[in-house]
Amino acid sequence: MKMKVIVDSVEEGHRHGLSKEDIRVLWPLIPQPWRECVKAVRLSNSLHSAIAAEYVSQSKRLNIYSRGKSREEVIWSIFAELLLHYSMTHPTLLQKISKAQTAKIDSEIAPMVAAVLKELREVAQAKSMDFDPLDYERLTARWDAAKKRATSE
Repeated sequence: MKMKVIVDSVEEGHRHGLSKEDIRVLWPLIPQPWRECVKAVRLSNSLHSAIAAEYVSQSKRLNIYSRGKSREEVIWSIFAELLLHYSMTHPTLLQKISKAQTAKIDSEIAPMVAAVLKELREVAQAKSMDFDPLDYERLTARWDAAKKRATSE
């Protein structure tokens, strides 16, 4: 069964941080066991969510709140949310997990997020689309910080 992608319309203000095409590119790069529970992905038009991704088990839908957020932040949150759900260590909302849990998640998902950003950059270049090179720089800085935290604990 093909996964459904729902895109809420945006009338004004910030546009979605990810596109439907971005979702289609990144989805196969997420480990199959992490994503097999998701039947639909919704790019929400909400501007006021503190989190960038939230899996709702009742509807089996991954809600993505990407408006006003960087591509890297949103992709990072998608991977973290799906990893937490898959590993059943989802104690509370993603932004409320401990620093030790965050460091562990960061070190596990960083290579996958880097691969997604690289793939999206290549797709954008092939189509002469807009891609923010700062996403990769922010990811590298976050990954280095995560490795440093993980080794100091």
